[in-house]
Amino acid sequence: MKPTLHTSPLELRESCHLVTMGAVDQIANVVKGKSCAGRMEGRVVAVGKSNAGKSTLLNYLMKRKLCQISKQPGKTRLIHCYYAEPIKKIFVDLPGYGFAKAARSDQNRWASFVEAYLDADGHIEKLLFIMDSRRVPTEDDLHALDFFFHAKTEVVFVLSKADQLKSQAERSSQKKKWDEFLKKHFSGETLPSIFWVSAVTGDGMKGLEKYLVGENK
Repeated sequence: MKPTLHTSPLELRESCHLVTMGAVDQIANVVKGKSCAGRMEGRVVAVGKSNAGKSTLLNYLMKRKLCQISKQPGKTRLIHCYYAEPIKKIFVDLPGYGFAKAARSDQNRWASFVEAYLDADGHIEKLLFIMDSRRVPTEDDLHALDFFFHAKTEVVFVLSKADQLKSQAERSSQKKKWDEFLKKHFSGETLPSIFWVSAVTGDGMKGLEKYLVGENK
């Protein structure tokens, strides 16, 4: 799949899909903006395990249904780029990770492709690490987190499906678990930002949007 090249920025009045990358040799043109409709806005990278609610969340932020929910979770191995008009950023949708059941060759292929992109793109502002708010990080998640922190990218935790925490007791329990996780793994460091959101009810989404455009840091 070869991305379409553009020599100058196109005027975009709504969110849209820009380009899909499936190989390392396509990354350079994306980083230079040539295949992103000439656009050079800051990038917000999004990653999450299958069924974390990543596509639904990105669609909410873009105010358009552009990310398709895969019928085969965990099978996508492409990087999709979208222009998010409401926040004037480019979303970079990374392929979902899930190392526990993946063959070593698949793990290495995922890591090499994603690492090549992260190393090449100097316009990355933040990485949204999207997880189901009803879960806590597993060894799989810790493996992925270690990978992204070594890439020296600002990681922001976005805990989706917060509307599924039905009772105050459930919400308090999960927040306590996450507080303990952050204190354990980021002791002595500045704690990463964390957002509890629901793309179904909209809860917490306004705060996330403001954070992404830099209104509250």
